[in-house]
Amino acid sequence: MKHVAYILLGSNLGDRLNYLSRARDKIHELSGHVIAVSRIYETEPWMMASDLPFLNQALKLKTQLDPHQLLKSLQDIEISLGRIRSEKMTARNIDLDIGLYDDMEINSSELVIPHPRLHVRNFVLAPLSEIAGDVSHPVLSRTISELYKDSSDHGEVSILARS
Repeated sequence: MKHVAYILLGSNLGDRLNYLSRARDKIHELSGHVIAVSRIYETEPWMMASDLPFLNQALKLKTQLDPHQLLKSLQDIEISLGRIRSEKMTARNIDLDIGLYDDMEINSSELVIPHPRLHVRNFVLAPLSEIAGDVSHPVLSRTISELYKDSSDHGEVSILARS
């Protein structure tokens, strides 16, 4: 059975465009098919101990992997690209998160879906609304476009490029 997952990509260290590109390539190699990719957005870091701007992007993936298998695959991609997990909310060369997975809700020690702060972060909502604007948040029962339009996040979000 195929599932639809929305993957959130971010980078604020090193050659940010290259890290996003390499991560997209590796996600293409997963058990699935990338069916939509947002533009790339440059955004301010959000509640972080870093002032380096992020590049953010979202993609839509059809996959046979279950959510935990997908998480493990994304973490393996991060490691293959040199990600070193240390403290939370610090600069990173690549960050890959599952934003949404079908209309599923998961709340376990290793995985929370939908992403717990997805609805309050413009750096997530901007690219996600581009490829999933009509998708309903499974907990809040509002579309991604509605959440973005009504967001109280005033962080700067600007379109950088099409991938």
